[in-house]
Amino acid sequence: MSVSLKMVSWSLVLVLSLFAGSVSAQSDLSGTTEQNVPEEVVIQPPSSTDVAPVSIEKVDAAETTPAESAGIEGAYLGQIIGERVRVRSGPAEVYYPTALLDKDQQVLVLEVKRGWVRIEPTEQCFSWISKKYVNLQAPATAAELIGGKALWAVVTGNNVRVRAGSIKVPPANADSVQMKLSRGFRVLVIGQRDDYYKIACPKGAAFYVSADFIKKIGPVTAAAKQLRHQVSTGVADSVTGKPGLLTEQSTYRELARALTRERGKPISQQNFATIRQNLEKLNQQTKSPAIKASTDTLMRQLVRNETALDIWKKSQDQDTQLQVTLAKIETKIQQLSMEYESPTKTASDLVIKGTIAKSSVFTAAHQNRRFLVRNEGGKIDCYAVSGRASLNLSQWVGKTAAMMGQMRYDSFSKTRVLTVTHIVELPPASN
Repeated sequence: MSVSLKMVSWSLVLVLSLFAGSVSAQSDLSGTTEQNVPEEVVIQPPSSTDVAPVSIEKVDAAETTPAESAGIEGAYLGQIIGERVRVRSGPAEVYYPTALLDKDQQVLVLEVKRGWVRIEPTEQCFSWISKKYVNLQAPATAAELIGGKALWAVVTGNNVRVRAGSIKVPPANADSVQMKLSRGFRVLVIGQRDDYYKIACPKGAAFYVSADFIKKIGPVTAAAKQLRHQVSTGVADSVTGKPGLLTEQSTYRELARALTRERGKPISQQNFATIRQNLEKLNQQTKSPAIKASTDTLMRQLVRNETALDIWKKSQDQDTQLQVTLAKIETKIQQLSMEYESPTKTASDLVIKGTIAKSSVFTAAHQNRRFLVRNEGGKIDCYAVSGRASLNLSQWVGKTAAMMGQMRYDSFSKTRVLTVTHIVELPPASN
């Protein structure tokens, strides 16, 4: 009898230990710790299909499971009726804001509960995921990610938290967990900050808006389904062929970088025509209020740079015209200098031929009268003054003579004056 009791006791102990081990294993699988997987994960090339859900766990019992939210059944189309309505990470005012919605913007409503509406992510929404548990499809620099280069990536851990993204709240403080992803789940990385990647919201991610600012407008349309597909994958719109939101974001960032590069060039090499054309095209094409506002801001910067460039070009044209005018003046001065250039003090004596005539002009130094010297054509060639006391030029008036002396230039009267030292009468010209 005692042997039988011992056998039963040992059996019970064995069963209890097995049960405890099973509970412990289940606790490890469902724990909240993010675990890295050591083995390498092979990433398949991205396709245009939606991200396939892979074993996503519920975060809260009040939330709909990802399998339910992946479909559209039971959802309806809502419209924002307020101005700049806050989107929050949870169904209460205490949850941090993640984005702003414009009036009349349409959203996909999944559930209404206790005055709050759970909605599918809009084009303004995004999520955070830790870099430690994600492998990029290809190596990328920080500049490429910040610049808007979207890359597919794969989750390499179990129970990896996806947090509701916010442009105001740093990812380390973004504590609203939207879901947990298992190893092998693919995500689309669209940026980074600190130790987190910014990703397009996976299926199952949801955000919240106060029910006071949404009205029901009808069932979910095909266009709304397509928009949902774009937001979750960032791929091109297969219906209209227009680029998706992430493509528009990437285009905007590239234009912003192009404007920065162009401004960095010497002003003589700057050309903003292509940037303006592409920026106007993006502004007209996008339906995103956020991107439209960003392109408007970038356009204002572009206009300022175009204005500065235009002013510089006009000043260059004016400088060119001024140089041409100065060149003409300089040429004229040289011509005048050649015509009225005075000899230096060391110049040799000159011989001037001409007819001497009276003049009413006197030299300032010795009150010596100046006489006109006319050439054969009767024009005044220069003035003549006596260079010797014994030489009286008044006796030579009306005579044609060859005079020798030194020529100087009188800057006051702007005339040439010959100081005559020797004079010889010439015979009159024969007809």
